Amino acid sequence: MALALALVASGLLARSAASADTSCELAIIGGGPGGLYTAWRLAVDTKTVPAASICIFERAERVGGRTFSLYGQGTRKDLTVDLGAYRFCRSLNATDCDGCEMCMPMMSNLIKTRLGFKTEPYQPGDGAHDEACLVKIVDDEGENAGLASYTDAMYNATKAAGVRFFLTHEGTSVVAPLSPGYRGADGFTVNVRCTAPSWPVHEASPCSAAGQVTAKKVMLNTPLLPTLRIVRDSPSLKVHFEGGKF
Repeated sequence: MALALALVASGLLARSAASADTSCELAIIGGGPGGLYTAWRLAVDTKTVPAASICIFERAERVGGRTFSLYGQGTRKDLTVDLGAYRFCRSLNATDCDGCEMCMPMMSNLIKTRLGFKTEPYQPGDGAHDEACLVKIVDDEGENAGLASYTDAMYNATKAAGVRFFLTHEGTSVVAPLSPGYRGADGFTVNVRCTAPSWPVHEASPCSAAGQVTAKKVMLNTPLLPTLRIVRDSPSLKVHFEGGKF
């Protein structure tokens, strides 16, 4: 599960060109479901932040994080295989998990209500199965459509709206305003390095934003260990731990 950490600084940005000196209103490090949802919510669903002012930096060659589906598999090219997450709790209620061990009302509402995907029980039957509360995304024929359908939908919508994606670009550290190594007139400086693509899925991003990126706000949408590494390598950030949590 990714750990979202938001960093905010007041002020305006000086640049907006996608180059080695890329500037963003919001820089999201990590293109997993949380990062995609943040961009989709702000730029597409509520339209409260201009899409072009949002940048997503993802170290892999695809978005979705641990949600990864392969389409067009099998001899007939009609099989979808989930290599990562593949099902979720059907309940839309945060206080009633409907038999699931963990409620997922935000995810369930997003997939079924906001994005309009059809779902079917992951384990068909009489409902007595322990996993009867878990569902999968299906197509019009009731066949598995792949859980990545919902992350792909957010990716396509945000990209079409103008959100800037930098795949194979890894955010390694963040420099707070007025700290040594800080470059911008205001906001944060994000250090970015390019990574080698291994399995192109969504797009091939040229190494256009390696170096330092300035951003008014930064969101870390990364798993726990990468988040801790970024925090470790960002001594200018004052992050306090309380009860083992940020």
